[in-house]
Amino acid sequence: MIERLKYSASIGNSLPETYPAVFKKDLYDNVREVARCGCEYAELHVRAPEMIDTAALNRCCRDNGVRITSISTGMGFAAEGLSLIDDSPVVRDKARGRLEGMIDLAGELGSSVIIGLLRGIIPDFSHYSMYEDRLTENILILVDKAEKAEVNLDIEAISFLQCNYFKTGRQTLDYVKKIGEERLKILLDTFHMNIEERDIPGCIAECSDWLRYVHYSDSNRLRPGAGNIDYISMTRGLRNIGFKGFVGLEYIPSDNPSDEFRKTLEYLRSIESMLDAEA
Repeated sequence: MIERLKYSASIGNSLPETYPAVFKKDLYDNVREVARCGCEYAELHVRAPEMIDTAALNRCCRDNGVRITSISTGMGFAAEGLSLIDDSPVVRDKARGRLEGMIDLAGELGSSVIIGLLRGIIPDFSHYSMYEDRLTENILILVDKAEKAEVNLDIEAISFLQCNYFKTGRQTLDYVKKIGEERLKILLDTFHMNIEERDIPGCIAECSDWLRYVHYSDSNRLRPGAGNIDYISMTRGLRNIGFKGFVGLEYIPSDNPSDEFRKTLEYLRSIESMLDAEA
């Protein structure tokens, strides 16, 4: 039988109401709620690593049978304007330092690190090469640190609504292959794929050897099944490539996030059961 996908609930501490995380109140209550809902994995959303008591979080995860799968870092850009390609070297250094701290945190938690909006936005495409060179300079430093810490880095393809380069799976794939480091691979997000990709299963197949993490969020940024994304085709595509990474559930929750999360897990697992019957 094909191995089932591993779903990871996005969690964070005291996040805004419209932020796409399943549980976003007290961090330790979030971990406990993930476990109560029948899930073994959680994706941590945090602005800065010093905001986390690593020993306490590890203890809470261990006590509840939950593993932190990855750390989302985009709040550093959204809240502070940190960017790996900023025109200010001070800002670039601070952005890289923030990610270096996230790598240290990930090493202690046994997770990976997501590089999304913290890579920055290009202000002038007539100087694209300069901005990509800045990014690459920092990425190579981060990859070297990640290798020593035995931490994986996943760069996310983000649609034009939030970013203006590496918007598609192919663009992100070309860059990651150019870097050519095993520690750096791709994250695909269904919300962004629905905007940028003409052929979602084809994108999955094309990125297969470099795809390590996936985000599920429907076309309206709500839970999978609440919009118009075809999660049967999406899940079939992941199974066809033998995907063994994590599927982070990163959506804006309802007023009853626990019940909704249970139903979301049931919905996604029922798709897999249906696909089992096809095999």
